[in-house]
Amino acid sequence: MSRRSLTTLATAITLGAALVMMGDGSASAATPGSMAPAVDDAAAGGPVIVVLKDQHASTKLKAQGLQRTAMTRSDQKSIVSDIKANGGTDVTQLVSVNAVAAHVSANEVARLRANPAVQEVTPDATIE
Repeated sequence: MSRRSLTTLATAITLGAALVMMGDGSASAATPGSMAPAVDDAAAGGPVIVVLKDQHASTKLKAQGLQRTAMTRSDQKSIVSDIKANGGTDVTQLVSVNAVAAHVSANEVARLRANPAVQEVTPDATIE
């Protein structure tokens, strides 16, 4: 497995655990008309993870894997299209956490933060 794959996997697991502890994420979701937060240095662009609001908590990853994958891919379709249309690269769609990892510009981070389906944008940092 490549270092990027391991980093993305470790970040997804960490985000998944955080989302489970927070519940469905609705308590921390951005209010209508406001932007989703850009955590730490994510606003500057670079490798980021775009976490979507709908985490499909009632759809189990193992027992309903195909259904969960279809649901997350459907949610992520417009995000992935937007990222690619605006020069984003290294796009990876995540399922255990409904999120998309990619390398994007600061302008794209701002555009993604304004998307009502986005809960937050966080850096995709290497975990040592």
